Amino acid sequence: MVVLSKQLFDEVCRGQTCQQIFHPWSKTCCGVLPRAFKDSVKGSLNFYSLVYLVQLAMQIKHFKSKAMWMKMGKYYCRSLMFGILVPFTFIIWNCFLSQFGIKLSYLTSLLLPLTLNGLNIYWEPPSRRSLVVHLFFNQASSNIDKRSSNFNQCSFRGLVEYWLRLLSEAGYLNITKSKNIIMFMVGSGLLFYMMRLEGAKPREQKTPLLWLYTAEKVNRNLENPKKTCSHNGPCQKYILKGYGTYFGIGLAISLAKLILPSIRTPLRAISSIRGKHFKMALFFGSYIGRPMLPVSEEWLRLGTVRVACWLPRWVVNGVQPQSRAGYSVGYWSYEVIFNGSLRKKGDT
Repeated sequence: MVVLSKQLFDEVCRGQTCQQIFHPWSKTCCGVLPRAFKDSVKGSLNFYSLVYLVQLAMQIKHFKSKAMWMKMGKYYCRSLMFGILVPFTFIIWNCFLSQFGIKLSYLTSLLLPLTLNGLNIYWEPPSRRSLVVHLFFNQASSNIDKRSSNFNQCSFRGLVEYWLRLLSEAGYLNITKSKNIIMFMVGSGLLFYMMRLEGAKPREQKTPLLWLYTAEKVNRNLENPKKTCSHNGPCQKYILKGYGTYFGIGLAISLAKLILPSIRTPLRAISSIRGKHFKMALFFGSYIGRPMLPVSEEWLRLGTVRVACWLPRWVVNGVQPQSRAGYSVGYWSYEVIFNGSLRKKGDT
C-alpha cells in the first residue's frame, strides 16, 4: 500500500480521465471489468489465505468437529467476497463518475469511493469485523513517511513513529536510545496487560487477535495467595516448556528464511548458518517465554529481575502494577537482542 496526499493527487491527476489513471490497458470502461475482477480475486486470495492459515495454525486444537470446519469455510468465503469487492467497486465507482463528466479529484476519486467501500465490511461476520479493522488499520499506519513530515515521500513507517519524528523535528521531543527503550517497555507492558485482561473475558466477548502468543488470564486466587500461578505443576517445568516452544518456533522461521531460497543446495545453506540466525529464536524464547519466569526473594535482592509467576500476586495484594512484567521483559529483550543487532556498523 502507498500513501498518496491530496496535494500530490490533485497535481498529478486533476483533469485526467479514468482511462489514463485507472485502466490504461483498456480504452473502454467495460473492457476493464474482467481484468479488474481477476486481479481483485487474486489479491483477496493471497491476503486472506495467509490470514486464515495463520489463524488455523494457532487454533487448530479447536477444530475437532465438522461443524467448526464448515464455519471456518463459510467465514473464509465471506472474507474473500469482502476482499474482492473493495478494489473492484473502487474502479467501478471511478468509471461510473467519469461517464457523467465528473473530473478526477481527491474527493470524488479517493475519499468518497473508499469511504463507501467501508460498507463492504458487513460481508464479514460480526465476530471478525474488529480483526479486519485491526488488519487494515495496521496496513494504513505502516505506510506513513519515515524520513520527514512530508507525506509525499516514497518510504514509509508506522503512524506512531511518524508523529514522534514530527515532534522531534519541531523541537518538542528529543528521541534517544534510552527513550526508545522506555517506549518499547511501556508498549510491551500495555500489550501484555490488555492481552491478559482479554483472557479473563467470556469467549463471545473476546476481541479477535492475530497474535502468536496467548497470554494467561489474570488469576485472582484470593483463597490461596501463595498459589497464584495460572499453570499446573512446577514452575520450572512450565518455564522450560514455554521457552523451548517459542525458541523452536523462532528458530524454524529463521532457518526457513535461510534454507528455502536455496533449497536446491541445502548443504550450502546449512553451512551458512551463523549465530545471528538464532536471534529471532532467542527473542521468541525470551520475550514470549520469559513472562513465565518465577522470581524468588533471593533473586530480587541480588538485583536480577525475573518476572511472571509472581505477577498475579501483585494483583492479589491490591497493588496492581501488572505492566511491570512487560516493562522488565521488554527492556531485557530490547537491550540484549534488538539493541545490539540493530546498531549500525562503526557504532560503539
